[in-house]
Amino acid sequence: MSSYWAKRRRILKGVERDKQEIAAANDALLAVIPDFDQVNPPVNEHQHGMASTSHGQTVTPEAQDITVDEVYEPSEIFSSSTEDSEEEEDCLRTQLAGWAIDNMIPHVALGKLLTILSKDHPTLPKDPRTLLKTVTCVKTTELSGGVYHHSGIESGILSQFLVSPELQKLTSVSMQVNVDGLPLFKSSNAQFWPVLGLIEQYVCNVQQNKLPFVIGLYYGKKKPSSLHFLNPSPFVEEAQRLEAEGVLFERRALPFKISTFICDAPARALVRNVKGHSGYYGCDKCVQKGVHYENRMTFPQTDSAPRLDHAVRDELSDDSHQCGETPLALLSVGLVTQFPLDYMHLVCLGVTRKLLHLWLKGRRLTRFSPSMVKELSRVLLTFTPHVPCEFNRKQRSMEDVERWKATEFRQFLLYTGPVSLKGLVPTIKHVLETCS
Repeated sequence: MSSYWAKRRRILKGVERDKQEIAAANDALLAVIPDFDQVNPPVNEHQHGMASTSHGQTVTPEAQDITVDEVYEPSEIFSSSTEDSEEEEDCLRTQLAGWAIDNMIPHVALGKLLTILSKDHPTLPKDPRTLLKTVTCVKTTELSGGVYHHSGIESGILSQFLVSPELQKLTSVSMQVNVDGLPLFKSSNAQFWPVLGLIEQYVCNVQQNKLPFVIGLYYGKKKPSSLHFLNPSPFVEEAQRLEAEGVLFERRALPFKISTFICDAPARALVRNVKGHSGYYGCDKCVQKGVHYENRMTFPQTDSAPRLDHAVRDELSDDSHQCGETPLALLSVGLVTQFPLDYMHLVCLGVTRKLLHLWLKGRRLTRFSPSMVKELSRVLLTFTPHVPCEFNRKQRSMEDVERWKATEFRQFLLYTGPVSLKGLVPTIKHVLETCS
């Protein structure tokens, strides 16, 4: 992982390279614009009423005036050059703003670059917020102990059509929605709860970048105490309207639907208004009662009756699981089938990390010896130089397992783990023979 100073040096190099490109483009532009003094040389009025041409021929003042007015027309030259310069400045301003957004340039670095460029381009703003046209005032609504701002579903979809012209060929729009908490500071409880949307057709085409957009944003000192940030909310109202009328684009009404809600366990319980995953009836997929085992809730049955969409939609059908009515019941969304389980927390940060903790710090029957842990770390580190760029992170040793990210647990589970554990973990046959 790159350090702060490495990132800073890389950004400064990029800024310096872009400055050189801008300066080169400016020099080329100045070389193309003609000098008016060379195009229309001044006439000496005291030269006995005559003027000589480049070929030694003389012309009368009347003929000379006609030539200057009809051919050179200085006012047109000045006006056209002024319009061209204004267009160039507008183009430069647009390119700088796009470059800063695409490369995530900090405002401090962008402000220093604008200060340098202002010497040759006085019309450029010196404040990055003016260049990027940062919105300083938004419409918010006070609710649920915080404030909520709704950006819009349809406007977000149309903005994606402008960014990716390939999406304009769609005959229908299927969208995924994500709701999750986002802490802002380490020294404060202030947090965001953004409602994000992602056009599902992005996921089908791996050649395109997945570009989520903000539908709404909730801010508060704690997570929403109720579902008021969803109901009554422009989100549910606009989603109902789009399901009925479709997304209007170029005089076409594209059918619209919400395919899935991607949330972790606490967010799923919040938006569906049901018991959390630590409750006795907190399972999202079945109706069994949980068993409290070793300070955690478990659901050991594998043949329990499944939980149905209409049962969750009707708050009176199962009050042991539901806390009340959910605003999402107003939409044509399956409250069970269209809320998939969170693979990252359940498998990567759940089962895989639990297995490693049992092998490293578990009971004596399952715990690896120090020599086995050292050998496992050695084998994992031999994979590091050969990990391709498609993986987000390089493989680390067992000493850093407490700081592993979800992608590292996934890499260990699917790729490096089966190879590195071969010969270290005893087979089932060996375990049965030892126990007997």
